Amino acid sequence: MGERESTRLSHLDFYKGICILFIIITHSGWSDQQRLVYLFPFWIDMAVPVFMVITGYVSAMSFRKRQIDFLHAYHPKEILIKWLRFIIPFTPVFVCEVFVNYIVRNKNYSLITLLKDYITGGYGPGSYYFPVMLQIVILLPLIWNTVKKYEIKGLLLCFAFNIMFEAVKKAINLIPELYRLCSLRYVFVVAYGCYLYETKDKKQKTAASIIVGICGILYIVACNYLSYQPIITDQWKTTSVFAVLFIVPIMMLLMKQNELNCRGIELLGKASFNIFLTQMVFYTFGAWVVYKLTDMFIFRILINLGICCGIGVLFYKIENPITQRIIRSVKAN
Repeated sequence: MGERESTRLSHLDFYKGICILFIIITHSGWSDQQRLVYLFPFWIDMAVPVFMVITGYVSAMSFRKRQIDFLHAYHPKEILIKWLRFIIPFTPVFVCEVFVNYIVRNKNYSLITLLKDYITGGYGPGSYYFPVMLQIVILLPLIWNTVKKYEIKGLLLCFAFNIMFEAVKKAINLIPELYRLCSLRYVFVVAYGCYLYETKDKKQKTAASIIVGICGILYIVACNYLSYQPIITDQWKTTSVFAVLFIVPIMMLLMKQNELNCRGIELLGKASFNIFLTQMVFYTFGAWVVYKLTDMFIFRILINLGICCGIGVLFYKIENPITQRIIRSVKAN
């Protein structure tokens, strides 16, 4: 969500389109038991980690194709341009949320409250994503440079750092409200995306990746189906650094399948951040209307998908040209 490179890879938009559907589905009011019965930890819950892998892949591709070195990647204009791709669509959505809260729910705001709510991503399911992606923009050049220089050793270093972060989080008893806003929990999957791009023309170790994937499966099964309580990855277990090992061989395979395409799904992928923002507003303020209309769960999900995707794509069609015009202006100055 949020990546808009001049050279698009249609199969990546296709994957993003599928994942944004998963995100709308996961917020449709499932019980914990239903999530386990329908194996959500193995597919629905992997939507955001897949987005992060794609973010790493596309960013590495962009750095390489534009021949940007490590220091240039941290030029203020580079950071600002990447931030604008998130800030411009997010800001009107946040204003809309504040307006509804103030007018309909009579919520009072101070300047400090508004600032805090803005930098923590507003309201609704997935509100952590906006601040996390702003942090990812800062981390990406460092992650990419590490993987570019050391390849598999660099990837393992990022994996070790991710585990270290989890250990420190546990040691200091970091509260869930702050943990969800930390981009460091996604360092490995972003690094893996960079690694897949940097090694795309090299022979990859398929057997090793399958073993890693099996480790991820064992962790997911233990945590979700066998009541195992992990020691350090005790928050957001289904997307933790050990759970995401499951998608390592899957993403290695999918990144090579560039013939996968469907224009409708690809459009959803291009508009994925706008759809994501739309579902935040919808589930916070409008889903109750759908739930009053029908008790049939499948109809609720279909209506949710239709509303979020329809409005999200329209939002993208309006916002994207504005954002691109602003970015061109920033680049020219």
